[in-house]
This record gives sequence, structure tokens and C-alpha cells, in this order.
Amino acid sequence: MKSKACCLALLSVMLCFVTSCGKTINADNLKKLRTKEYRNYTLYYDEILPADQIQDYDTITDNMYSYLTTKMGLDFNKPHFNVAVLPLENDVVQFRKRSTNACTDYENIYIVDMFNLPEEMYEKYGPPPEGIANNAFTHELAHLMTHGVIDYKKGNKNRPEEMNSFCLGFIDFTIPEFKLLYDLADIVNGNISEVQYRNLMKNGLISLKGATEDASLAVFLLYLHMNEEYGRVRAFLEANDLEDFINKANWGTNDDKLFNEWLDEYYNANTEPVAQ
Repeated sequence: MKSKACCLALLSVMLCFVTSCGKTINADNLKKLRTKEYRNYTLYYDEILPADQIQDYDTITDNMYSYLTTKMGLDFNKPHFNVAVLPLENDVVQFRKRSTNACTDYENIYIVDMFNLPEEMYEKYGPPPEGIANNAFTHELAHLMTHGVIDYKKGNKNRPEEMNSFCLGFIDFTIPEFKLLYDLADIVNGNISEVQYRNLMKNGLISLKGATEDASLAVFLLYLHMNEEYGRVRAFLEANDLEDFINKANWGTNDDKLFNEWLDEYYNANTEPVAQ
């Protein structure tokens, strides 16, 4: 089970490490592809319609929009956007150079056609993990929907926009009810290191202020979502840094205690208890 958690963590890093456009995307080449209209987006694809991969994308879009506007209180119109499902090697996105299998430029979402990869990749890595196509799309959709809506601070080294997309990528938006795409213990164990766990138990949330290259704070955001603390979710996403959030959200000792109790329950669920 621990290896599954590590796999999920690695998958998340692969999906989310790079989100800037740069020279690795040539959106003009989308015009060379076939298109098909769906309720919320225009699909661009190469030769084979990726029906299995996109089957939930309209539903995910509807449910995420509903969640962001009704639960989180964001005010924006649901966008109509482009989704390009592409072979690993293509003329639109250099996926290998970006070290990713999904990305966005905030107008288009680009995703590797995960069910039509080179045969040698399936032989080496096995079939695509369950939920990977929806996780990839959900993560990038969160970027596309909230960019320019939430006042993310670019100077915040904790990367609130990225943490928001990580967090929403853990949620299963194929249904209107709140449900996780993966087992919660796998999410926690896959994104909180043993050192971080020990420091959280000892010093509380502030111990994650140096978390600038992992998804540990996405786990914290997920905790807030699961407890329906949407005001604090928004405060975290628009804070200048973690200390700014702690001050503005009146995060105190009792909050640390409750978060640590929740974390402890799931961190130890699939592993031997960690000595503190």
C-alpha cells in the first residue's frame, strides 16, 4: 500500500511540476488536428477519438464549477475551453521536455493520450493507473478555472495555485457529492514525509513554511475542504505566505491539535506508527 501511495505522489509531481507555457507549447499547431464539440469544451485529437479518456470530462467540468461557485463562493462564468488529447510525440506540446503528461496555458488543456501510448511503455510500466486521466484533467482544469479568479500571490513560495490544483485533483468530480479519487491514507502517506510528520506533531502547521517543492500543503488544503472551512481555503490561497495565512485565519494551537489528530489517523493507517 505504501508503494501505491508513492506512485500517486510521483504521478502528482509528474502532472504538476511545470505549468508555465514557455517554448514547449505551440498552440498554433492545434489547427492541424481533428475537432469535436462537447458541452463544455472543444476536443482536439490526432487520429483516434480518445473516447475512454474523455468520457467524464464534461461531468467533471460541471461538478467542479458547481463546487467552486457554491461551496467556495467564487464568482465567475463557466468557461468554454479547448482540450487537446495528444500522442506522446506531437507538434503541439513537448511533453518529454516538460517532464509532464498534462499542462495548460489557461486557455487550452493538453493531455497525453494515455490509452494509446507506445507499446514499449505499457510493457515497462504497465497499464495507466486507474483514475489517471481524470486526475490529470481535474488538476489542469483547476488551474484554468481559478487563474484570474483567485488572487494568488506570485511571491508566495508555497505555490498556492499549484497546491489548489493538487488538492482538487484528489477529489472525484465525476459525482456531485464530495468523494476522493484515491484512498485518503494513500494521499496522506504519499505526500507527507516522515520528517514533515514529526515536525507537524511537534511544531504544528508553521513547520511546513519551507514546503516549496512538494505537495504537503495540498494535504492541508484537503483537510480544510473535508471540514468545509472554505473561508480558510480562500485565505490560504490568497495569503502572502504561510505565516500570513496563520495570522489572517486566526490559526491557533487548538487548530494545530485538530489537524494533527486527523493527520495522525491517516498517516498511520497503512504503516507502522511513527515514534514521536
